Amino acid sequence: MIFFSVSAEDTSKIIYKCYVEKDMSTWKAKIDSLQNENELDHLSVDRRWQLLEYQYGYIAWALSKKKTMKREADDYLEVA
Repeated sequence: MIFFSVSAEDTSKIIYKCYVEKDMSTWKAKIDSLQNENELDHLSVDRRWQLLEYQYGYIAWALSKKKTMKREADDYLEVA
């Protein structure tokens, strides 16, 4: 099985672009992808910290949406 991983710098750029453009669906997809890599134990410690930071940002956004996204925020907080 071949694994393709985007560099940490590229991931940071993607997340930043998502933040600026309010593209939360892409942000969510990226953290889900990183979480899958983490569960397979394919992330370095540094990348795990990045994942935690990206989850933190997504959780904060989801909580700002009050009731509509609170359940999702709770789910991500449990994973993080």
